[in-house]
Amino acid sequence: MIDILKREDLRAVAERQEGTCVSLYMPAVTPEKAQETKQNPVRYGHLLAGAEEELVKRGMRAPDARDYLAPAYGLLEPDFYWDRQGDGFAAFLSAETFRHWRLPVRFEERVVVSDGRFYIKPLLPVFGGDGRFFVLAVSQDSVRFFQGTHYTVAELDPKGVSPSLHEALKYDDPEKSLQFHTGAPPAGGGKRAAMFHGDAEWIDRHKDELLRYFHILDKGLHELLKEENVPLVFAGVEYLFPIYQEANTYLNLVEKPAATGSPELVSAEEIHREAWPLVRPRFEEGRREAAAKYRETIGTGLASGDPSVVVPAAVEGRVESLFAARGAEAWGAYDGRLHKAHLHERREPGSTDLTDLAAVETLLHGGAVYVVEAGEMPGPPPLAAVFRY
Repeated sequence: MIDILKREDLRAVAERQEGTCVSLYMPAVTPEKAQETKQNPVRYGHLLAGAEEELVKRGMRAPDARDYLAPAYGLLEPDFYWDRQGDGFAAFLSAETFRHWRLPVRFEERVVVSDGRFYIKPLLPVFGGDGRFFVLAVSQDSVRFFQGTHYTVAELDPKGVSPSLHEALKYDDPEKSLQFHTGAPPAGGGKRAAMFHGDAEWIDRHKDELLRYFHILDKGLHELLKEENVPLVFAGVEYLFPIYQEANTYLNLVEKPAATGSPELVSAEEIHREAWPLVRPRFEEGRREAAAKYRETIGTGLASGDPSVVVPAAVEGRVESLFAARGAEAWGAYDGRLHKAHLHERREPGSTDLTDLAAVETLLHGGAVYVVEAGEMPGPPPLAAVFRY
């Protein structure tokens, strides 16, 4: 199970903090490997030990460093939390806040201790324009909600989205309620697999009830996705999709459903296998167009690869698309009063990774960010930006 990381969450950890900031990233063992999930809290404990060591190196007394990290240490206790991880785990601690998420991105293990800002760059694939999407999987007895990337998909907690179709309509007038056909119980007992009866007459007879339910579902999704503009794929029996389209108000619903049949019976990997081909063309086209525009406009004032130019433009909301080379860094400082960024030859006390800052500001202002390998950059690493004006 993974957590929904919203733009408002990104905004909260991107803001300047008071004092020392601790950013923690690690890969995690997912529930599919149940016997190995005990590695998760052990690995997290090692990260915290590394953070303590870094704090002491920066002049904090060892007991004070342990106290400073106390909120993070408190997360070690609930075993059930570590048994239900996504592909990666990220946590951010300062004197003001402690936030943490289970996410569908496999991070490299890393501890970053810095002044005034968290280290955000590894989160960018969760928000970037290069592969993030959602899947809504609907059946009679369950609603499943997934967040996917190019390589992974993980199930989110659908709490707040909607009850199942059965639950949402069970208090209706019995004469008007949906009548579902279910298969025979499996041999040896157990739960029956529920199926929507798919003939045209049945659909016509119950369309009003289905439409009413999908309006309920759409309303729940609106709260989760109100700041999002990434693709949403509908997964379920195909004949339900036109009815869902009629109720849908999310602007980036993919025009074709993922043909999974009744989705409570399929794995997350099967969901990804069906959904990714539907969204891949959108991402590839967007990235190609952004790279071509950079090459066409570099030298005209509408594009730049200079971090000292790109960062102020990103803070102003002028960056339309940004390419960031994976693993590349540009240490420096941004002066918000003078609205200028200064590059440092090497990391210094108080340095900020300007590629990190440019990417976060681009996302917060509605731009697209593509985190790519150095060889896939449209210009020299670490940055390549196209400006709106």
